[in-house]
Amino acid sequence: MNIYLIGPMGSGKTSVGGELAEKLKQPFVDTDDLIIQEANKSINQIFDEDGEKFFRELESKVLKSISKEKNLIVATGGGIVLSEANRTLLQATGKIIYLKISVKEQILRLAKETNRPLLKNRNKKMLEALNGERRPYYDELADQSIETDVFTSSEICKKINLFLDCS
Repeated sequence: MNIYLIGPMGSGKTSVGGELAEKLKQPFVDTDDLIIQEANKSINQIFDEDGEKFFRELESKVLKSISKEKNLIVATGGGIVLSEANRTLLQATGKIIYLKISVKEQILRLAKETNRPLLKNRNKKMLEALNGERRPYYDELADQSIETDVFTSSEICKKINLFLDCS
């Protein structure tokens, strides 16, 4: 069984995933890193040169490959839930942890980011729109939801471990 971390950009999927993998002594993968390897270019380059549709196709391909593995801790991209096939695959092959974040906290955490193509405009309305579109999928898929605004990565890992021990 894999553990999939889902949620908006800036919610801590990568940092929590790395720490969780270390604590559980399981391999960690980040779908964005695998997409970069697959395309041999940055996420920004993929969006600029090939478009979001192509990026989403690569994302689905990477997820399909990952889902065949066992006992991975997986940080997913925020939009992975937009595809029905991806949602089905996530549910069928692992436990899904939704890392929630407020738009206010997202803006603070992402202020210095330059490698996120959907943040080029860096405006609150855009983040609210993305979250509004994706939140129903996150809620529907989540085996566990954790508010990340006020917790450290270590505290979030403890909450996930408690959930995994009980499930």
